[in-house]
Amino acid sequence: MANLDASIEYFKQGIPVLGQTDTAPEEIRHDLLVIHTLAQCATIALHKGSARRSKTSRSRCLMAAHAIVNIFQAVRSEDLAFVNPIL
Repeated sequence: MANLDASIEYFKQGIPVLGQTDTAPEEIRHDLLVIHTLAQCATIALHKGSARRSKTSRSRCLMAAHAIVNIFQAVRSEDLAFVNPIL
């Protein structure tokens, strides 16, 4: 689990920051929003089975959920014109 967790974190660090893509086309900004959200969901999916037993896993789930909220608070309203409701 530690190797997969490290891989997910490494992937997340490589995703362009949403605030630095204001001049990018709308499709790119939307795709990045989805990628950021799904990357955080991957952390939650990995740790949710251990969250009750492990303080570390519980913390990772909460941090990822908080990051998702922050992602949606940080994006411009025009970037939210179409967001998949599954997210």
